[in-house]
Amino acid sequence: MKQLFFDAAYIGKLHWREPSSAEVQTLAATADEIVCSHHGRAEFCSIGFRKVREGLTTPAAVRGVIAQHLPPRR
Repeated sequence: MKQLFFDAAYIGKLHWREPSSAEVQTLAATADEIVCSHHGRAEFCSIGFRKVREGLTTPAAVRGVIAQHLPPRR
């Protein structure tokens, strides 16, 4: 099983078009699993909210993306 560790910036590039997004998506396609630290997940949330402030996405879209990457609440 091939695991790749992605930081928040790489996870963001999987969901929003940014410089180098195509390269990150190509790399991600080679992995069986992508992992990210808890700190990186928190940073990813801030990236999503910044995209909303910039008008590049909606709050609902960010919530959907975050739900894909964060474990469900207990």
